Amino acid sequence: MTPNDRYAKIREALEMGPTPGPWGIWVEPVRDRHEAIAELTEQVQSTDPFVGKLFFLNADGKCPATTGCGSNSEANAAYIAACDPDTIRELLAERDSLAAENARLKEDRARFPDRPDDIGRMIEAHIENLKEGKKSAEALADKAFDRAFRAEAKLAEAMKVLDALDRVNRGVDWCDQYEQARRWFAARKFLKENGNGE
Repeated sequence: MTPNDRYAKIREALEMGPTPGPWGIWVEPVRDRHEAIAELTEQVQSTDPFVGKLFFLNADGKCPATTGCGSNSEANAAYIAACDPDTIRELLAERDSLAAENARLKEDRARFPDRPDDIGRMIEAHIENLKEGKKSAEALADKAFDRAFRAEAKLAEAMKVLDALDRVNRGVDWCDQYEQARRWFAARKFLKENGNGE
């Protein structure tokens, strides 16, 4: 049953004319079942007008209450049945949800009086998008920094290799032909591994 159906049941029960409220609980202490029967008998006998029917509430085969046999008894029973605990819980949950939404909309209206309703939610969503964009940009910047750092390290290594070759060519560092060949081989290998060799 939807909340709207539950509201309709309560409205119909109210239109039947239950006993006006506020309602309370009247407790009549009794010693045993016989005294309870006598008390209920007295309630039935004092009912005026008597309508010739007893109205019991049914909760899965159990009787949580009876509303008697008076002129308002049927309406009282219908009202109590329409306001069963599950219905009241659901209606209260709906009421709490609507109250929270109303409070949020009022806050938006106070913060942004010249803006459309729900502008606060839209702004919050936009802020979240900006935060996500910032995280993404920071991740990309970290990757770019890492690549630049590795490129600088490779460049420094290449400069060392080229400087060593230059020193050999200019005769600054004397070395025999085997060392010269080893340096040229190391330089070619480095350049090849880094995409610049033959």
